[in-house]
Amino acid sequence: MKKILLSIMLAFVFCGLNAQSISGAWNGKLNLGNSSLALVFNIQDSLAKVVTMDSPDQHAFGMVSDSSYFCNDSLFVAIRSIGMSVKGYFDVEKDSIFATFKQMSFACDLVLGRGAGLKEKVARKQDPTDFPYYIEEVSIKSSADVVLAGTLTMPNELTDCKPTNKIVILISGSGPQNRNEELMDHRPFLVLSDFLTRKGIAVIRYDDRGVEKSTGDFASATSYEHSLDAEAVVNYIKQRNDLKGMSIGLIGHSEGGMIAPMLASRNADVDFIVLMASPGIPITELMTHQNIDAMIAGSAPESIIKLETKSLKQTYSILTNKKLSDEAKYNKVLSIATETYNKYPAGFIQKESIKQIAETKAKAYFSPWFKYFINFNPQEYLQKVSVPVLAINGTNDIQVRAKENLAGIEKSLKKGGNNNVSIVSLPQLNHLFQKCLFGNIEMYAKNEETFNEEAMGVVADWIRNR
Repeated sequence: MKKILLSIMLAFVFCGLNAQSISGAWNGKLNLGNSSLALVFNIQDSLAKVVTMDSPDQHAFGMVSDSSYFCNDSLFVAIRSIGMSVKGYFDVEKDSIFATFKQMSFACDLVLGRGAGLKEKVARKQDPTDFPYYIEEVSIKSSADVVLAGTLTMPNELTDCKPTNKIVILISGSGPQNRNEELMDHRPFLVLSDFLTRKGIAVIRYDDRGVEKSTGDFASATSYEHSLDAEAVVNYIKQRNDLKGMSIGLIGHSEGGMIAPMLASRNADVDFIVLMASPGIPITELMTHQNIDAMIAGSAPESIIKLETKSLKQTYSILTNKKLSDEAKYNKVLSIATETYNKYPAGFIQKESIKQIAETKAKAYFSPWFKYFINFNPQEYLQKVSVPVLAINGTNDIQVRAKENLAGIEKSLKKGGNNNVSIVSLPQLNHLFQKCLFGNIEMYAKNEETFNEEAMGVVADWIRNR
């Protein structure tokens, strides 16, 4: 939900490059209007049989292609778990690759040049510069092949508030996330953990499996596996003598707000949860809203919005049909995508590209993560949560609508008999809890605020005073 542009499949076509010179790193930037997103493609061999992609702005590295090739001056790369498509050609004289990037109705030019082109990390005004509290690097075993690397911060006499007996685990949103939930040079979990620790609350945050210092395979994991990782952190706290007896809370952001109720509904060691911009309605509904709002924010024509909305509802209905095989689902979804693109107004999609774009889109729905995700209904788990819950969301969130999802969370919790529920709608905050006039995703990088202090204050006060 939260990882923009890297939430759908990637495919690249490059032209005009000889086999001897194709190897190496290629970098470019997607122009998102008021911001940009850097991409780097690492081509390992002359036939481009092995290609990985990095998105430095989103702190995602080493995503391996599902299929790729270099033939007749054209290069194709597919990473089906994240789903995008791009076509282009290589200009020998300029030693550059000129391409067109497409995602749904969004399209922009992309120029790739040689080299990794990685930029230095940009400091944000809310990044902490001093740490008047205890900090410890921790290693937490989740399974035989997954060891989570994280950071424990604990208040001491130098922090702003008297230490409490509470410790929270930060659970990140969708996509490969490091312990700071780093996105477009913003580090919201670093800022939040610093704020909470200064308020007397201990915090553990960790790199997702397969990300940075954590081991394991991120690409094959579903939300359920991520809940097992969060549970391993709970168990770690219970086993440490210096942390025993502390009240354990979960703070989940976006998809992390799916995982927190999953874990709290089955583990009696969880004492409270905080849901930040979290799903409260079936994911099929949430994703339909998200796509509509993104198209509106991107000024897509009404005709495109109607076509895509109808297509999404049909597609999600098929993907959640338990009577159909994956093969049958794929064929039906491909047929819907092809029919939809054939109805696009002239000039939006080249007719000769429809087949490839439709196949790319259809295949993206069948990654392990998405198959689990689209069938998920958070209400089933929320109804089983008996511990105190705080749910917050920003009114300008276009990825997880505040009104519908906060109402869904409250209704489900109370339906299960849980009346210890606090629901807070925060004006003019987006999905990252930045103050803004509009919730447009492309403005995340432009916004100098990383995490609104009022929102963090709501979380800290609730935890300390609940």
